[in-house]
Amino acid sequence: MPELSGIETAKILTQHTNQSIRPYIIAMTANASQEDKEDCLASGINEYISKPFRKEEIADLLNHFIARKNSKT
Repeated sequence: MPELSGIETAKILTQHTNQSIRPYIIAMTANASQEDKEDCLASGINEYISKPFRKEEIADLLNHFIARKNSKT
């Protein structure tokens, strides 16, 4: 992202967006350290996946989100 990092963007979205319409944010990054993961999650990012990843991992994250969304309705 040219102007903001993903973490900066997530902070803005979570601070300035009503909880009911806040997007579900999945970080996809080559930074795989525990500290990077903690920074992402602390910024308001919902899920974290590091590269390289398997397509099944993405499917699992999306299915988890869908299940959570459906349980709230």
